[in-house]
Amino acid sequence: MTDAKTEDGQNPARNLGQVDDSFYLIGIGASAGGLDAIKQVISQVPENFPHSFVIVQHISPDYKSLMAEILGRSTTLPLCEVTDNMPVERGCIYLIPPRSNIVIQGTRGDSSPRLEDGVEEMQGNKGLRFSLVEPSPRPALNLPIDIFFISLAEAVGGRGISIVLSGTGSDGSRGIRAVKSNDGFVLVQEPKTAGFDGMPRTAIATGMVDMVLSPDDMIEEITRYIEMRDKGIIDVGEMFSKDTATYKKIVALVSEQSEIDFTRYKEPTLKRRIARRLALKGHDSPEAYLAELRDDTAEVNVLSREFLVGVTNFFRDLPVWQAFQEKILEDMFASGNTDQPLRIWSVGCSTGEEAYSAAMMLEDYRAANGISRDFRVYATDVNEAAIAVAKQGVYPEETSEEIPDDLLQKGYVEFRSGVFRIVPAIRNRVVFAVHNVAEDPPYTQTDLIICRNLLIYLSPDVQAKVITHFSFSLRKDAILMLGAAESPGQHGAMFQPLIGKLRIFRNRRVAENRRGKEQANYALTTSVPMPRVRRLSYRDQTPEDDLQRLLTGMLESNGAVICVVDENARMIKTFGDVSPVLHFPTGGFSAHLLDLIDERLRSPVMLAIRRAEAEGVSERRDLRMTLSDQQSQTVNLVARKITWQAHTVAYAVQFNIRTEELPKHPLAGVDSSGMPRDAYVAHLESEVRSLQDMLSATAEDLGASNEELQTTNEELTAANEELQANNEETQSINEELHTVNAEHAERISDLEAATADIENLLATADVGIVVLSNSLRVRRYSAGLAPFMDLGPRDVDRPLDNVTTTLTPDSMTLLADDARIALETKEESGRELRRKDGGWVRVRTRPFYGPDETPRGVVCSMQDVTSLKLLELEVTDQRERIETMLESEVEGVFDWQSAPGPSYLSPRFRAMLGYGETEVPDRLDAWLDLVHPDDLAAARAALETHLMSRNRETPLNIDLRCRRRDGSYADVQVRGRGMEWSDRARPARVVGVIADISQLRAREESVKRQDEAARRFVRVATLEWNALLGALRQVTDTLDETKQDVAFQRLNRLSGLMQRRMQSTLDFWDVEPGDLTIESQDLTALAHAAAGALRTEIMGTELKFEIGDLPAIKGSRALLTEMFETLLRIALEVRKTAKPSTIRLSQIEDTANEGAVVIQMLCPAPDVTPESVGAPGLATGSASDSSASDYGLEFCKRVAALHGGVLSVSYPDPADMVVTISLNADHAP
Repeated sequence: MTDAKTEDGQNPARNLGQVDDSFYLIGIGASAGGLDAIKQVISQVPENFPHSFVIVQHISPDYKSLMAEILGRSTTLPLCEVTDNMPVERGCIYLIPPRSNIVIQGTRGDSSPRLEDGVEEMQGNKGLRFSLVEPSPRPALNLPIDIFFISLAEAVGGRGISIVLSGTGSDGSRGIRAVKSNDGFVLVQEPKTAGFDGMPRTAIATGMVDMVLSPDDMIEEITRYIEMRDKGIIDVGEMFSKDTATYKKIVALVSEQSEIDFTRYKEPTLKRRIARRLALKGHDSPEAYLAELRDDTAEVNVLSREFLVGVTNFFRDLPVWQAFQEKILEDMFASGNTDQPLRIWSVGCSTGEEAYSAAMMLEDYRAANGISRDFRVYATDVNEAAIAVAKQGVYPEETSEEIPDDLLQKGYVEFRSGVFRIVPAIRNRVVFAVHNVAEDPPYTQTDLIICRNLLIYLSPDVQAKVITHFSFSLRKDAILMLGAAESPGQHGAMFQPLIGKLRIFRNRRVAENRRGKEQANYALTTSVPMPRVRRLSYRDQTPEDDLQRLLTGMLESNGAVICVVDENARMIKTFGDVSPVLHFPTGGFSAHLLDLIDERLRSPVMLAIRRAEAEGVSERRDLRMTLSDQQSQTVNLVARKITWQAHTVAYAVQFNIRTEELPKHPLAGVDSSGMPRDAYVAHLESEVRSLQDMLSATAEDLGASNEELQTTNEELTAANEELQANNEETQSINEELHTVNAEHAERISDLEAATADIENLLATADVGIVVLSNSLRVRRYSAGLAPFMDLGPRDVDRPLDNVTTTLTPDSMTLLADDARIALETKEESGRELRRKDGGWVRVRTRPFYGPDETPRGVVCSMQDVTSLKLLELEVTDQRERIETMLESEVEGVFDWQSAPGPSYLSPRFRAMLGYGETEVPDRLDAWLDLVHPDDLAAARAALETHLMSRNRETPLNIDLRCRRRDGSYADVQVRGRGMEWSDRARPARVVGVIADISQLRAREESVKRQDEAARRFVRVATLEWNALLGALRQVTDTLDETKQDVAFQRLNRLSGLMQRRMQSTLDFWDVEPGDLTIESQDLTALAHAAAGALRTEIMGTELKFEIGDLPAIKGSRALLTEMFETLLRIALEVRKTAKPSTIRLSQIEDTANEGAVVIQMLCPAPDVTPESVGAPGLATGSASDSSASDYGLEFCKRVAALHGGVLSVSYPDPADMVVTISLNADHAP
């Protein structure tokens, strides 16, 4: 078959041809179920398609394929079976021959002639050529699709296109990789539309597929791809994702000019087709294409044709079908001839959904009501591709949502992977055929016509013609169902609205078939007389002969003849002289009435018999026949349906014959009245009318017969095509089985190799492995399992709990439990088990699965980890010691890694800031997130400076603030140093401690405040003592004998005051909370005692003390008394004038501080402003240095603090001063 090859595999007598850039080469690979898909693809190829196809199928080696004949009905391109060394030409379809694989000899761009081994290359075509190679002998795997696709990719590269259609196995999946890698284009049939989805799904799984389409759409996409590739235009399929306004304008424009409402079509389909035309016209935006549509009516027409796709679905407009079931079906099954099946015609059925809907509803009604009358649905459409889809009865699974649930549950469809199929009980009742309702003869005697949403696409005159066909097709009172926007129009008189709003009509009268009358509308110019036949005589008559002779005489006297025929119109008996109507044929005897009867009576007789079959009796009158120039016959015909002897169905045909003398010729012997001429003309007119009636009946009969014959012929043609397709399919499946068997053999070989690998692995593995079944029985084990379990060949299938093992009983129980859990949860687990000698074994338990993803058993791997466990225990012990040491320290420890790796922050650091163990990760960036934003830059700078100095110059010692868990900040000190350094002189590790110095900071602040207070207090006390000494000098300077008593009293008072001030100064610094005597004190009594001590000083003044009810608290009597006396003295000393004034001491409520005693003193304001005094009191470093009241306020603040309280001074207005003291009633220092 092929030439001898050189060692490198090339044919020495063939050069590698040059690629022709004028066409693309398209390879189609298909197997089981691929014939219909190939037909659908090829049927879409236009006549002027310049590109070539190579169809590669799995076919039987001994089978003569009829593929060329079958595909020849679907295309005008030439088809030919590939022969060896055949040139590859444009515009052809090449088919694979039996017992061969196809390859293409040629590479891209190689056009130079070659001579190999002295053999000159073939002359003529310098392009690519086919070569036939022998397939691999069985049982070796033969993959003809892969072989060709790989050759296609090598030969034409980017000008190659591969298509994978229906089939099982994986053939083609390897070849598309080569096509794709060489810039080719790969298409795969949508698995839901494939009869066998193995090849499409395998191809899709490679990830090398450009588009997944139904076969009907492939040629259109290939054409688009080729034009786009030649023009360099990119895909614009998503162009309308954001621009919907322009899309609506385009649809409106096309709808307006085409007079078809395309807004009811599916929007994604319209957008895709607009985008395709847009790209083909070279536009880059929808607006530009819209502008062309407005200027180019031809392009609008092209786009409208793109829009015309079959729009149908199951039970469209469900209320119509519900009304049909409830109001129509009962009468329809009961009407007409109930012995005959109902005839339903589904017009414009598209892909068959509506026809199957009607069949399901009719069958459901029959079954529910016990009706025996059958039905047939004749479904027609002008689209051959749609009819091919409808015949399959296979639809996407999601389409089943359109079918009512009650019908789905009754088993009218069968679900498979991704699709559903109409069951044979329904499918066999539907006959599909290609039919043009406007041009082809209609079906006859139909009981129902379903034509919904077809008329709206036809012009008014065509609509009228179709409506007339419907009326002729339907029997009287039959049903017509139209679409929601359709009506009979001007022919409404033929139809009576039955359910008007749902467009369901009843046929009121049967329209005439004008087609037959028009063809038979011609005038007869002559009549041919028929010879009479002499009646035969018989001897030896029987009584029956006498009866017949009597009947014959009676019939002859009345000019009548009776012929009795069976249901097939074969003669049974005759009565009377049959010579006027019957004649013996010259070519031999025949008993069939049509062969014997006068040819002028054949049509009327057969029509009468047919009507008698339906109605019982049929009559035809005044049928005229001219016998000669002098005589003519008038025949009245009556046919009756009877029972005759053994014939249950027979027909008695009675001929009543009347012979008349013709008037003489009007030119011979006419009188003046002209009557002979008129009589002759009347006779001729009567005969013409009779002949016209006979011809009309004949034409009507021929028309009905022709329609039935045409329907029968179409059904037989369809059946023949299906038989041829089934035969081809059977052969393809046979080859496919060979391919699958070879693939299985290869897989078995692979499994054997894999089994050997597993056995070798188990025999040499050091790790202990035991494979358990679902029932925990030993299936396999490795040699490394010996230290843990004592297993031998006889232990296979032994239960796990019955094997000899070195593990402890508790460990074996845990192992069995882990295996059961792995089977139930489908999750692996691991644990460490103990051996009987005290060692440790690490066990991993994981389930393994079968092809159906269900657990098939458990794999347990075991490894001795005793040494590792001991080392781990030692490491754990040391770690616990270190952690205990770190926890005992007050400082936190850190170990930071600059490179990705484990870092460490001690738990003490987290606890120091109030965080849990997992709240702060062990990372440097996590720690820096806690640093106060004001301190972050300084911290980074200090850390960077230390790291850059490599521990030689700048130590890492940083004081900063870190955020606690409650949001407050703690003062911390960070000390550390770099420990490891990378190749780039960068530190790889930093170790140090973090100490909480918040208390140290607080003590420092407290010391600073006390030092400042002491300095201020000494200064104030010194000023006050100087003031007292000055007062003493004044007293001594003015001392005289007349005033000695008064002077001594004043000296005594001043000296006592100085003594108390000195003691207060000592107490201010020496008294601690623990040195005080705490008792319950009545503050009212203490305040009155303090006021009494100042009675002498306020005598002679207009100053009054008002002391309200004060509560009792726990405190120091001496300090509290001194505090009240000091406050009253301050109020006495800071008066502005000697005007009458009042000092009030009272308790106020403080709702914000429960449990506190708040005492308020209201007195005249001093000669200072609030700005000079400050808060919380006078003694805050103000400008009033010479006032002794600062000393007193400082003292009172100290007393309040010792009693858990605070003191503050405020000035609500310039004339008043308010001193507020808040004390803790339960304070116990």
